Amino acid sequence: MNRNLQLHCVSLEREVESVWNQGNTRISTLTAKIKDMELEEQGLRRKCEDLRRTLAEKSKKLDQAQELYNKLKQKVLLSQPANDPAAVMGSRIGPETNRYDLQGQNSGGIGSRTNYFPDDSSSDTWNTS
Repeated sequence: MNRNLQLHCVSLEREVESVWNQGNTRISTLTAKIKDMELEEQGLRRKCEDLRRTLAEKSKKLDQAQELYNKLKQKVLLSQPANDPAAVMGSRIGPETNRYDLQGQNSGGIGSRTNYFPDDSSSDTWNTS
């Protein structure tokens, strides 16, 4: 019986040592993974900071361009003649179209000969005058 207890004790000691070694191996593996993840995190933080700086620079350039555009637009609007209805309508309709004849019967503007479907050759059949 004493012999059985000693054998059982030796078996338990080996098992404890095995579990201990497995635990240490697992701890070492997880420690290495943590170090790798910390390095990856540092790289991602640097990348994020670079992207933040780039965004700030591009936003600043966009704001400058928008400001220049708005100034130019204001300059163009101020340089146009004062609300002359004939000039405004002429610029919107076109110089060859009579502003009172929007159907184009007399002026050659929008009219019955206009091809509204340029990709569809069958649309010309109903456009005869």
